[in-house]
Amino acid sequence: MPVGIGQLSRLQNLNTFVVGKGKNSSEIYELTNIVRMSENLIIRGIANVMDPDEVCRTCLKQKANLQTLELDWRTNDEDKVNAQTEHAVLNGLEPPSGIRNLHIAGYADGKYAQWMLKQVGAGEGVHQFPFLTVLKLSDFPNMKHLEGLVELPCLEHLELSRLTSLESINGGPFPSLMKLVTDGLPRLEEVWMVTEMNLGNEKGKMQIGTCLSDIHIIGCTKLLVKPYFPSSLQRLLLEGSNEQLLQSPGQGQGSSSSSSFPSSFSFSHLKELTLRKMVISSSGSPPPLGLQSGCGWVLLQQMTALESLEISKCNGLTELPESMRSLTSLQSLNIYSCSALGMLPEWLQELQSLQKLSITYCHSLTSLPQSMGQLLSLQQMIIDSCDSLSSIPQSVDQLCSLQEMIIERCPTVNSLPRSFDRLCSLQKLTIGGYRSMESLPQSLGHIISLKSLVIAWCTKLRLLPECLGELLSLCRLEITGLDALTCLPQSMGRLSSLEELSISYCRLLTSLPEQIQGLTALQQLGIYNCPDLKRRYDRNKVDWHVIAHIPRVYIY
Repeated sequence: MPVGIGQLSRLQNLNTFVVGKGKNSSEIYELTNIVRMSENLIIRGIANVMDPDEVCRTCLKQKANLQTLELDWRTNDEDKVNAQTEHAVLNGLEPPSGIRNLHIAGYADGKYAQWMLKQVGAGEGVHQFPFLTVLKLSDFPNMKHLEGLVELPCLEHLELSRLTSLESINGGPFPSLMKLVTDGLPRLEEVWMVTEMNLGNEKGKMQIGTCLSDIHIIGCTKLLVKPYFPSSLQRLLLEGSNEQLLQSPGQGQGSSSSSSFPSSFSFSHLKELTLRKMVISSSGSPPPLGLQSGCGWVLLQQMTALESLEISKCNGLTELPESMRSLTSLQSLNIYSCSALGMLPEWLQELQSLQKLSITYCHSLTSLPQSMGQLLSLQQMIIDSCDSLSSIPQSVDQLCSLQEMIIERCPTVNSLPRSFDRLCSLQKLTIGGYRSMESLPQSLGHIISLKSLVIAWCTKLRLLPECLGELLSLCRLEITGLDALTCLPQSMGRLSSLEELSISYCRLLTSLPEQIQGLTALQQLGIYNCPDLKRRYDRNKVDWHVIAHIPRVYIY
């Protein structure tokens, strides 16, 4: 930032101000004369401020039109921090009372700003920042305690990221709080969340109101929520966090807290749950079998309204927890990159509301349950990159509501189910990545509802079945990476609804069916890395006339 910018007293659009270091750089007091600055302001390089008195001269508190403020201390300079100066600078950067969004980053002192703490003798009903809706604090390496945070009646979003020394937090009330994010707080062991407004500012208590619906707990390996999660919760994300968060207080958090856990408590509003990289607490003994079988996840039993569940990168999980059987409202189940998961249980059929099932990158998964065929509400099924999976159960033919099926990159699967006769709703089918599959079932032609078909990277597949010509609703056909394929079925000429045809990396394919000339609905043809086809069908080549009627032709 150039020296002298503060002389532009009529400047009305200043979004970022960078405090420099040295005589040729701007200093923070130059903000003093810029009265009509924009509603959004970022001040970077605050660590370069040496004199707290210069900060007071900026009079940020008087910039009444300021709505969003980011205060960023972070620099590339590794000089040691002067704690006394840092604290005085932060105190001098008090925002106007009408501020709505506040983000403070890289602050290195261990004391928080006085203007964000409750003051002794402050009058009842007087709010320091009555309109603040978003508060984000990040990269505070030395902050151990955030205690006595001022009441923020309109705060909706509170985010604490990478406060690596934080041990306690309390304050409020925050009656409007809707989303709480704690990310990278490895030393924080507990947060007490209470909704009663008359508890006062007891040590360790955070008054949250009854609106909190979204909680993200990421990289907080010791954190426990006490006495229990708020019943207003609708979305919960736990990543790299303590497995005991999924236990009832009496089971994993000590008897002292179990007395606070009401027998009538339930996650009556929880709709979405994401579990990533869950870890076993290092304090005390882990629960029986711990993460290996998910036995500690008993709170799942109370999530009867849950509609979406993601379990990802839980590398110690060998089987799904029995507590999932209570998820009678579950519509979406996504299991991703659980490397030790060896099987799915037969009781999976009990999840009768399930509409989407996705199992990807589970490299130890060897089989799928036959009971999958009883998931009569299932509309989308994705099985991808499961290296040890040996077969697809024949029962998938019973999934009468299935609209999309993707089964790919499962190299040890050598065949598909023999029958597809009852997949009367299927519109999209993707099959690929089968190294040993040599043929496709003739019943493929019985899926009369099919609109999109992708066949990819089946390197031993020599022929496509003539039954493809029976797919009269097919609009899109993609054939990719069939190294052994030498010809296409003549029946393709009956695909009267086909609009898009893509053929790529089929190096032995020498010709297209002559009947392709009769596909009047075909609007786009793509041929990529098929050398013989390029020689025959490229523009002005000998067989160009076979495809000349197609409006968009791409041959590379």
